[in-house]
Amino acid sequence: MTTMVLPHVFLNPTPAVLVEESLRRSDAHLSYTGALVVQTGVFTGRSPGDRYIVADPAIHDLVWWGDINQPIAGHVFDDLEQRMRAHLAAHDTFVLHDFDLSKHWCLFPPAGVGFSLAQALETLREADLRRDG
Repeated sequence: MTTMVLPHVFLNPTPAVLVEESLRRSDAHLSYTGALVVQTGVFTGRSPGDRYIVADPAIHDLVWWGDINQPIAGHVFDDLEQRMRAHLAAHDTFVLHDFDLSKHWCLFPPAGVGFSLAQALETLREADLRRDG
């Protein structure tokens, strides 16, 4: 019988844990001054042209369609969601809630940092609740 090793979820890791994991995974190295150095690659951040909304008749007239809000078929979304879930099930995930960069000089998480869809939605919901009252 083979033992299945599930990926680890790092929930609100400290900066020290992020640095240690980055170094352990060879995703970064320390400069001669001790600063963390990360090569992020060409695909960093979100492209404004990469926003897709499921083209559903119930919301079609409520969305400002164009270069930013692009329609996507429901079956394409379902396929992407399955691929995302498979990726998250096979890789460690780093989840940061309410991270306030004003309290830190500089922090770069390791390559492959991800947020589960449920965690992202919960974080947005909590932010909306704080904002509204």
